[in-house]
Amino acid sequence: MARDPDLGEWRAPGFVFRTAEFFTGVRDTFRNPKGVLEDLGIKEGFSILDFGCGPGNFTIAAAEIVGKKGEVHALDLHPLALETVEEKAGRRGFKNVDTIFSDLETGLGNGSVDAALLYGVLYKTSDKKGLIREIRRILKPGGLVSISGYRMGKDRLMNMMKGERFSFRDSKRGIINFTKRG
Repeated sequence: MARDPDLGEWRAPGFVFRTAEFFTGVRDTFRNPKGVLEDLGIKEGFSILDFGCGPGNFTIAAAEIVGKKGEVHALDLHPLALETVEEKAGRRGFKNVDTIFSDLETGLGNGSVDAALLYGVLYKTSDKKGLIREIRRILKPGGLVSISGYRMGKDRLMNMMKGERFSFRDSKRGIINFTKRG
């Protein structure tokens, strides 16, 4: 791991990122990101945030589903992740994907997003409540937050989300889904 002098954050060097990208690709061959998103109810025209997008497997699947009328925001703090997403989107001709270099703040407007994906990222975040508050801020009323790989215990996650005014929606494929209340 290397330290980014500008952010003061720890980052995986390129080799480590590319190795993780390979194994994520293998996993997603069996996981089927497009199927996961369709099961969530992601539809054409939606606005999606893929927070901690990594190599963009869910970003690209979301871009395909939401189509030209929708948009996908891919956020990560690793430059190689964003570069990879931009390359994949470019190869597929997707103009509905934009990348955000950040570790927390999205820069998106209040109530501007239909769904936020937090896959394999919540446990890595030191400011979990700050992240959930940012997601709440950008979600539309009734918006979806979908979380996997939380590694903090289901009861703790449920209590945290309830405290931030989210309602449990369902749990499928190891993914827990919540909707924004009021």
